[in-house]
Amino acid sequence: PEFSDELVVDPAVEAQCGGNAECIFDATATGNINVGMETMTITNELEIQRTQTANQDPTITPGTPITIVLGQTVQYVFSVREVDAGDTVTVALEPIENTVVPSNTDIVVDGSIVDNVQVFVLTWTAAAIDVNVSLQIVARDSNGGVARLTVPVTFCPCNNSQPCDPVEPGNDGGESRFVRQTCNCGEAYTGEVCGDDRDECVAGTGCFMGVECTDVPAPDTGIICRACPEGTTGDGVTCEDILECSDMPGPCDAQATCAEEFGSFQCTCNVGFTGSGMSCTDLDECSLETDNCGTNAVCTNTQGGFTCECADGFEGDPMVSCSDIDECTDGGHGCDTVLATCVNTIGGNTCECIAGYTGVGTVGNCVDVDECTLGT
Repeated sequence: PEFSDELVVDPAVEAQCGGNAECIFDATATGNINVGMETMTITNELEIQRTQTANQDPTITPGTPITIVLGQTVQYVFSVREVDAGDTVTVALEPIENTVVPSNTDIVVDGSIVDNVQVFVLTWTAAAIDVNVSLQIVARDSNGGVARLTVPVTFCPCNNSQPCDPVEPGNDGGESRFVRQTCNCGEAYTGEVCGDDRDECVAGTGCFMGVECTDVPAPDTGIICRACPEGTTGDGVTCEDILECSDMPGPCDAQATCAEEFGSFQCTCNVGFTGSGMSCTDLDECSLETDNCGTNAVCTNTQGGFTCECADGFEGDPMVSCSDIDECTDGGHGCDTVLATCVNTIGGNTCECIAGYTGVGTVGNCVDVDECTLGT
């Protein structure tokens, strides 16, 4: 048969074809349901193509570019126009290549459709972002029409309410239109996104060397310095030496010399004294035989030193050498010059009465010997 009204249609074929006339005709004419089903598939595809060819893509009207800081919630209002009657439109966020859609985003319908235009509101609460992101709005109608809009975003990622540097001229974020600003951390914070407390003790503005430093926690700034080291005075940031040697009386023994050292002092006993410097006693060089008196000289200890004198009967430089004095020659012998003879000795002399006299030989001490009485 060549005409559908000449066919006898099997109810089972009609049910399988779902009432599609082309499917019923070809299945009945050929006696093969598969032929009819293939015809229906081709017919449907052609209808879809025809509809899509005639379909107009929806259009998106953008809102104001987004400028947002970490933790802030922003609303981006945009609208979608669909001119094809009967088409339904769905709107969603889809990432562009090599990006992701940021978390905490949502799109809701705002009001009803007016003149084929539907208003939508995108809500986003900005959280920390460590990957490449994009806000691409995609509107799709029920006949395959698509519209895309990448929302320009300027994002300040700084923690602790710290500001960002201005966007460099010409930086529009590229394909993603997402510009991540650089943080400008204040004195209290540090790190790429100002998330760390800036330790001012380490940053070079700390306390005096050796003084314990405590950083004031952010958001406040500053340091707390403990006391200056012993022997110094100041506020812990600046410490100056205490001049102990200038005190009267000084810290050292009266027989010691005081030398200033930063944070301290040094006491040294003077020459001729011994001890810690805080206490000094005389050094007896004569007893210790550390004197440098010459030969035949006598050492006499003094406070802080000693003296050298030639011994009795000697003369010369007592620091070098003393030589014997010849009393018999220089007239200092004390002998009777008439009745006695002077005999020089080392360090002195003796007096001997001449023959016929007796006594010690000194002046007036030689007496005549009475040989007659003595029987000599």
